[in-house]
Amino acid sequence: MSVSLIFVNNKIEFEYVSDQNKIFVFDIKNDKALPTYSLPDKSAELDKAAFIDICLNIRKQIDKGRQTLKQRSETNL
Repeated sequence: MSVSLIFVNNKIEFEYVSDQNKIFVFDIKNDKALPTYSLPDKSAELDKAAFIDICLNIRKQIDKGRQTLKQRSETNL
Protein backbone atom coordinates (compact mmCIF):
# COMPACT_ATOMS: atom_id res chain seq x y z
CA MET A 1 0.00 0.00 0.00
CA SER A 2 1.14 3.53 -0.72
CA VAL A 3 -0.32 6.72 0.77
CA SER A 4 0.66 10.29 -0.08
CA LEU A 5 0.27 13.53 1.83
CA ILE A 6 1.08 16.92 0.33
CA PHE A 7 1.56 20.16 2.25
CA VAL A 8 0.69 22.67 -0.46
CA ASN A 9 1.90 25.81 1.36
CA ASN A 10 5.27 24.23 2.15
CA LYS A 11 5.46 22.41 -1.17
CA ILE A 12 6.45 19.11 0.43
CA GLU A 13 5.14 15.67 -0.51
CA PHE A 14 5.31 12.59 1.71
CA GLU A 15 4.69 9.06 0.48
CA TYR A 16 4.38 6.10 2.85
CA VAL A 17 5.10 2.73 1.21
CA SER A 18 3.97 0.03 3.61
CA ASP A 19 5.70 -2.94 1.96
CA GLN A 20 9.05 -1.11 2.28
CA ASN A 21 8.16 0.42 5.68
CA LYS A 22 9.53 3.78 4.51
CA ILE A 23 8.38 7.36 4.11
CA PHE A 24 9.71 9.06 0.99
CA VAL A 25 9.94 12.86 1.07
CA PHE A 26 9.99 15.14 -1.96
CA ASP A 27 10.65 18.89 -1.90
CA ILE A 28 8.35 20.18 -4.64
CA LYS A 29 9.58 23.76 -4.17
CA ASN A 30 13.17 22.84 -5.08
CA ASP A 31 12.27 19.81 -7.24
CA LYS A 32 14.42 17.30 -5.35
CA ALA A 33 14.10 14.19 -3.23
CA LEU A 34 14.94 14.51 0.45
CA PRO A 35 16.21 11.78 2.80
CA THR A 36 14.01 8.72 3.09
CA TYR A 37 12.75 7.86 6.57
CA SER A 38 12.86 4.16 7.41
CA LEU A 39 10.58 2.95 10.15
CA PRO A 40 11.73 0.31 12.63
CA ASP A 41 11.51 -3.23 11.22
CA LYS A 42 9.19 -4.41 13.95
CA SER A 43 6.80 -1.44 13.79
CA ALA A 44 3.22 -2.08 12.83
CA GLU A 45 1.79 -0.53 9.69
CA LEU A 46 1.19 3.17 10.23
CA ASP A 47 -2.31 4.40 10.85
CA LYS A 48 -3.46 7.74 9.43
CA ALA A 49 -2.90 9.75 12.63
CA ALA A 50 0.65 8.42 13.16
CA PHE A 51 1.55 9.10 9.51
CA ILE A 52 0.31 12.69 9.76
CA ASP A 53 2.20 13.25 13.04
CA ILE A 54 5.45 11.97 11.51
CA CYS A 55 4.93 14.15 8.42
CA LEU A 56 4.27 17.23 10.56
CA ASN A 57 7.50 16.65 12.51
CA ILE A 58 9.51 16.17 9.32
CA ARG A 59 7.92 19.29 7.82
CA LYS A 60 8.99 21.34 10.87
CA GLN A 61 12.58 20.15 10.40
CA ILE A 62 12.50 21.07 6.71
CA ASP A 63 11.05 24.51 7.48
CA LYS A 64 13.81 25.13 10.06
CA GLY A 65 16.44 24.15 7.50
CA ARG A 66 14.93 26.45 4.88
CA GLN A 67 14.83 29.33 7.38
CA THR A 68 18.47 28.74 8.35
CA LEU A 69 19.53 28.74 4.69
CA LYS A 70 17.57 31.93 4.06
CA GLN A 71 19.21 33.66 7.05
CA ARG A 72 22.68 32.57 5.93
CA SER A 73 22.14 33.84 2.39
CA GLU A 74 20.87 37.20 3.73
CA THR A 75 23.90 37.47 6.03
CA ASN A 76 26.29 36.85 3.12
CA LEU A 77 24.83 39.70 1.04
